[in-house]
Amino acid sequence: MKGIGICALLLTWATAQAQHDIVEGPVQPVSEDSTYRMRVEPAAEGSYRVMTYNLRYFTFGDGPNAWPERMVQVADQVQRIAPDFIGTQEGLYRQLMDLQGLASSDSLHRVACRQAGLTCEEGVGHVDYGWVGVGRDSGDNRGEHCAIFYRYDRFDCVYSETFWLSRHPDEPSKDWDAALPRIATLALMRDLRTGRIICVVNTHFDHMGVKARDKSAKVILDRLRSYSKTDYPVILLGDLNLTPEEKPIQRLASAMQESYSHAPLHYTGAPAANPVHGTFNAFQYGKMHDRRIDYVFSSEDWSVLNHGIIAESTHGHYPSDHFPVVVDLALGD
Repeated sequence: MKGIGICALLLTWATAQAQHDIVEGPVQPVSEDSTYRMRVEPAAEGSYRVMTYNLRYFTFGDGPNAWPERMVQVADQVQRIAPDFIGTQEGLYRQLMDLQGLASSDSLHRVACRQAGLTCEEGVGHVDYGWVGVGRDSGDNRGEHCAIFYRYDRFDCVYSETFWLSRHPDEPSKDWDAALPRIATLALMRDLRTGRIICVVNTHFDHMGVKARDKSAKVILDRLRSYSKTDYPVILLGDLNLTPEEKPIQRLASAMQESYSHAPLHYTGAPAANPVHGTFNAFQYGKMHDRRIDYVFSSEDWSVLNHGIIAESTHGHYPSDHFPVVVDLALGD
């Protein structure tokens, strides 16, 4: 299965002016007049493609990087890459509904691509997504979400819950030295092809609280232990605001597989970045980015086939202030 997954991800990296093979290291920025997009082959048959993506919340203060200016590019990425599961961070309810509509509607997607000056490829625009999750403020639609998107044609969500990263995880709360309330969404997804149930978790750790980040890792592992007798394969997605050498990442990596470390194949190809390492770009086009804070973890049930950092740009703008991370996983027999 591993060999099949690797062979299936022979990629080309396309811009308006050039093409690049798979690279491991920085590549030169393309012109700001160009659109830099990658072509990703479908995931190997029987494998699962997952994405973690900090969408950057909707604020008009971002000017040319505000959500209305880039939501088509985000939806276009989702359709071309076609993940089975997407863990989004920072998305407000309106953004999540925008993304669902743009990513799931073939006709709407094509119209939006044309308006944004993008070429909508044949066969793209047909994947229908649903999502689950609630906002962190009050457990309803208010505030930022850690939503889990999933393909309607392949999965049925049989259960979902959102819990808070605090000493009182089952109620809206903020704890320790966290600057903001932080949450995780957990969903049990039934694979309609096999009947197998997969546990998917998506989270966003605090950007300020050192103790809160450490405790958040423990809260998530404790919650997952409550499902340990079920033998569900687990996937953990998230923006953890931590680099790989920090203690909470090591805590998670001792209990689960960190995909970057376990992947036999890495694919990158970002202009104006060091795509092998960095996932946070702060909308700073033309600079090197080496801060890797977005992760995919998986239980030992999974084989990690590859790890990709998708660093694309449109006319000198990134779709978000984070690059999405895409990983293909395969379950053993």
